[in-house]
Amino acid sequence: AQLRPTAETRLDVAGRKVLERLNELLGRGISPDVDGVTLLAPEGVYAFSCDTEALYAPREPLELEVWAGDEVAVRLVPLYPRADAWSVAVESRSVTLGWPGLERSTYRLYRVAPGGESLVYEGDERRYTDTGLGVGATVVYRLETLDPRGELVAASLVQAETLPPVAELAAKAALTGDLTVQLVWVLGKGAADRVRVVRLEDGGDRTVAELEAAPRGEWVDGPFLPGERSQELKYRVETWVAGDQHPSAAAEAVAEVPPRVLRVTAVGESIDHGVMVVGWETLPREGLAEGYAVYRQRAEGTLGQLMGRVRDPFAREFEYPVEDALEASGWRHFVVPYLGDRMLFDPEWLQLDSNPPDRGFEKRARSGFLPPDLGLSWDPYPGARTYLVVVGGREDVVDKPYVEINGLQNNLASSENPLEVFALERDGTRVPLVRLQVEYLHYPRSREDKAVRP
Repeated sequence: AQLRPTAETRLDVAGRKVLERLNELLGRGISPDVDGVTLLAPEGVYAFSCDTEALYAPREPLELEVWAGDEVAVRLVPLYPRADAWSVAVESRSVTLGWPGLERSTYRLYRVAPGGESLVYEGDERRYTDTGLGVGATVVYRLETLDPRGELVAASLVQAETLPPVAELAAKAALTGDLTVQLVWVLGKGAADRVRVVRLEDGGDRTVAELEAAPRGEWVDGPFLPGERSQELKYRVETWVAGDQHPSAAAEAVAEVPPRVLRVTAVGESIDHGVMVVGWETLPREGLAEGYAVYRQRAEGTLGQLMGRVRDPFAREFEYPVEDALEASGWRHFVVPYLGDRMLFDPEWLQLDSNPPDRGFEKRARSGFLPPDLGLSWDPYPGARTYLVVVGGREDVVDKPYVEINGLQNNLASSENPLEVFALERDGTRVPLVRLQVEYLHYPRSREDKAVRP
């Protein structure tokens, strides 16, 4: 510590020597007992300062007036704990403090700023969480350590700053396989109470989601069916702090929806280890559909039989197992894109022929040919160029209002088998025409059973 006379203090030679010796003593350091130490100083007004790195004391000098017969008491306590000994963890609206303690001590923790000094904790625990603070607030605390008698034995100051509002974030949007847009974002360091997702549209911005803030988040929007032209879907992700009038940070992201497929331009087949692989190309090449229906061409009065659907707008390949690879090597396929119930189907560019039968059942029977498992005709639908026939888990495409289907015995061996016929309009819309309930009984096994027809 040090005593320096102010300008108004006039010391004689003896007084200056006493003050010089006193400062030498203070400079070496004093270890007082619990009752302190008494120092004698010449009369005058002094600026008293001490080592603020070791003692809890004001940084500015303290003015002391010393007159004959007066006693000025200055209580100095150690600065403890040191600033680097504190444990400080901050959140958006709270500060958690931890400190090393002294044996048989209790503690008083004051929040000095902001808002004026207030006692926030008193007890013997060495950890405290102060809540209800503002975002980005600078908070100053004073810790007082008391001995069992309640006397102040140490004090310390610590400063902390709650997390400021999020100042930056990154966002990315991408079109997924189910034609939805997946929007993901990552928040920078800081505080946020909620995240707002805004879709930017020509008619005005529209909020599509309001979520609780988290370091990472995502949102799925859609689905969006492709149209005649490609679409740009623009989004803005905003972070908000409760009570604020403006977002603290924002980032934009764009997802592109390519145009819809006009048609399939090429189909190729290959067989690999008992698996038929069907691949295709589209126009435009990057065009999308909601999915693709893959048909095998047949020469039994239908254009083709459905082998499966690919519910992936980006798919350009389909696989299914085959039993006879040699026979399957001669199979050919066509692929029909679809959007919802609309099938983008045009038999003219498929260049297929259904080869409808030209002989009735009786004439075929005389030639040794059995009748088909199912023969069905219906009234033509105006404007329809193709029809879908669905029965027994099969789907066949025909270009005339008549169909013959074989291989249904096992397929129909259940109690209910609806048969449905749809007309395909020029825009690919499916129009229901016929719905029947087909019941399989049995084949005649004896002479008496022959009178019973399945």
